Amino acid sequence: MWTRILNAGIARPAVVAALTLLTLAPAQADNTRSTSCVGTGGSHNCVTIWRGGVTDPYVRDLAPLTEQEIAEGRERDQRWRERCRPAVERDHYGVARYVYARPGCEFGASGR
Repeated sequence: MWTRILNAGIARPAVVAALTLLTLAPAQADNTRSTSCVGTGGSHNCVTIWRGGVTDPYVRDLAPLTEQEIAEGRERDQRWRERCRPAVERDHYGVARYVYARPGCEFGASGR
């Protein structure tokens, strides 16, 4: 029977029509599933994480900074600027680059 259907040329349009109907269905993005597997030599481990609702796993809600935290951050930045004295100089290619008065300042605040 399948041979007659295939030979009649009905199978290809039927498959295309079925796939078209499937792709016209609305996408469901209510949940997110993420699966990661590692393994070698017949041994493996998989972890699946389900997240309900439309969520971005990389968005984190942080509490707003307090006035004290803002003041401490400004003070810390000021101490770093006084210690490292950043300046912009042009190299022999004309590219602007930061230079610092003390070694290690190019890596950011060192807490010293």
